[in-house]
Amino acid sequence: MVKAKLLVIDDDASVRESLAGYLEDSGYEVVQAADGVEGLAVFDQTRPDLILCDLKMPKKDGLSLLQDIVDGDSSVPFIVISGAGVMSDVVSALRLGASDYIVKPVTDLVVVEHAIDKAMERVRLLAENEAYSERLEDTNQQLQATVETLEADLRAGRHVQQAMLPARPFASRGVGVDYALRASLYLSGDFVDYFELKPGVLLHYIVDVSGHGVSSAMVTILIRNEVNRLRTEWRYGISDHIEHPANILQHLNQELLRSQIGKHATLFIGLLDTRQRYYCYANAAHFPYPIVERDGEVLTLERPSSPLGLFEKATYEEHEFSYTGYIALAFCSDGVLETQDNSSLAEREAHWQQVVTEHRFHIPDICTAMGMDDVTEAPDDMTVMAVTHWNSES
Repeated sequence: MVKAKLLVIDDDASVRESLAGYLEDSGYEVVQAADGVEGLAVFDQTRPDLILCDLKMPKKDGLSLLQDIVDGDSSVPFIVISGAGVMSDVVSALRLGASDYIVKPVTDLVVVEHAIDKAMERVRLLAENEAYSERLEDTNQQLQATVETLEADLRAGRHVQQAMLPARPFASRGVGVDYALRASLYLSGDFVDYFELKPGVLLHYIVDVSGHGVSSAMVTILIRNEVNRLRTEWRYGISDHIEHPANILQHLNQELLRSQIGKHATLFIGLLDTRQRYYCYANAAHFPYPIVERDGEVLTLERPSSPLGLFEKATYEEHEFSYTGYIALAFCSDGVLETQDNSSLAEREAHWQQVVTEHRFHIPDICTAMGMDDVTEAPDDMTVMAVTHWNSES
């Protein structure tokens, strides 16, 4: 099976034929040209997948040929070959869009093949990313249609919002996740999601968007789609942002500002690695602070940063800690504390922590104890979520 079609351009016939012979033996289809003028003609006739070109040639040098190809709006990767004394030309070629360069004399042709493979892999990833971007654009158009539906029917909008929530409860490899979301009569912005990034590594987050209505609901959709986008980019090796909670918040902040929806959101996101017994998190102003029980010790994670969607230059810090035996975390939106309306904020926080620890992070019991089951018309969404790793073995 032919790997790809390559165009090798060099005025030195021995170098050109040596390269062509090696690459053909490696499974590539190779066409040749002796100078830039002939190379451009062969390029137009054969449309190769990659060009391997010497910089110094008669009639038309490699830089001029690269410029012609770039001007022709071609995205074909272009690898330049240059003597060690003309590195300024290499820099010019790279600025024009060359994929890579190889310095003569080429004593090991494996280096050439490696550069070709790397350039072709980059082309493949860019093509996949472009296809993904097109799918994302289609999704965005569908979301716009969803907005029109939400404006016509708020109840239908709430149904759409709840349909995006993850299945519950979740259990895998000793990790348990459960949540409860009691929606208000209005479309609002509470949201949770979680998934295994890889075996033993669970990413999870809770969101609370400002205000009510269609625009708040759309922010939860935007956030969910952007997190899923980062997850897809991680799968394709394009970006590792999904492995770093602070980077995720930075990305979401920029996307929310770019959307110009006019909403901000608080968001806590954590990454639980049960194999390394390690927890990493970042907090974009989410309150109440998460409650953690770790190896018998109970604490709150009180290290917030700026909300999402307010400040262009907001920065987000990443924090981490380890545990040896077990860990349990509880999260809630501020609407949960509002059910305790006859006490101070400090008393509400203390009551929330007491309920969580007394009921061992069990969501149904927590909902009952916090009075969430008795609220029929809440002014705001009420959301609770628990993430636990009780097992002593991974």
